[in-house]
Amino acid sequence: MLDGVRLLAATGDWYRPHPWLSVFLPVGEAGRYVTEALPMLTPDAVGPIPMLLYPLRRGPVPAPGLPTPADDGDGLFYSFSILRTVSGTAEAVSDAVQSNGELAEKAVAAGGTVYSISALSTARK
Repeated sequence: MLDGVRLLAATGDWYRPHPWLSVFLPVGEAGRYVTEALPMLTPDAVGPIPMLLYPLRRGPVPAPGLPTPADDGDGLFYSFSILRTVSGTAEAVSDAVQSNGELAEKAVAAGGTVYSISALSTARK
């Protein structure tokens, strides 16, 4: 077992729900989007696993139909992932999924796309 998995298992976080959100953002909107999202992403709302933000270069897509933002002309876009871990209560899961939905809508409004692995309400998908 990997050290990170051992640690999460020891704290119980490995066994809690993980309603993750991953969005792809145009380069020109990524900074604004993340800056506006961060106040919603408190340690209590996210848990111990980090968020990820990194640029991706356009090229052959390894998964057919993977939605990416329109090209800004620089050949890049950003991936922003919130790797939430929440308590197992229905309320905590519901709150996380609702927050994911709000952030997904903001990403789309900013010209981004939502990766289909994201935990969203079925009404939003």
